[in-house]
Amino acid sequence: MIVAPVPAGTKLADTIAPLDIPTLKAFLADGIRGVIAYLNGNLTEQLLTNCMSLGMGVIPVNFSHQSGWIPTATLGAQDGAASLRALKALGVPLVGLNDWIDIEGCGADPTLYIDSYAQTITGNASGIVPGEYVGAGGLLNAQKLYALPGVHAYWHSCSQGIPEPECGFVMVQLPPPNIIVPGTRTEVDYDFACRDFRGRAPTWLVAA
Repeated sequence: MIVAPVPAGTKLADTIAPLDIPTLKAFLADGIRGVIAYLNGNLTEQLLTNCMSLGMGVIPVNFSHQSGWIPTATLGAQDGAASLRALKALGVPLVGLNDWIDIEGCGADPTLYIDSYAQTITGNASGIVPGEYVGAGGLLNAQKLYALPGVHAYWHSCSQGIPEPECGFVMVQLPPPNIIVPGTRTEVDYDFACRDFRGRAPTWLVAA
């Protein structure tokens, strides 16, 4: 297993649902080439094994907090440490891998939270590349998003009115959300990988 750039135009599925081999094969039939799966959720060693065997990529992501949550520097450090522990527990390579920070629905300015999170996951020479999921209610405008010193990739949610940082996005989530993949009972959000205006790509875990 290696960390590699996701080819531009790759169709991805973001879901919290458990994913078995038949479901993943149905994903492939739908044109999905990778899954965005959740640390401490459906992203398990078995899912990694199954995806690698089918030639699919995996992008790790973390659960967001409940709407109205209050971001603080202390919480950012805690969440960053928890994400790093979960990745290490899976035994995946870390250098170059995006760790996606989700501030959707926060109840206060999240800048200190994001800075603390990013410093925690990069401060131990893990080689992880922090990314920002730009969802509804993030409370940062385009200029403040782009000014975040620890963030090196941005992912556009399917919500309306999302600010765009100067560099653009490396992944785009398509509306509407919560689509049932044909041949399954699994609900997903569809995403596509792209390149931002600086030529940066998102990264995923794929078979060597």
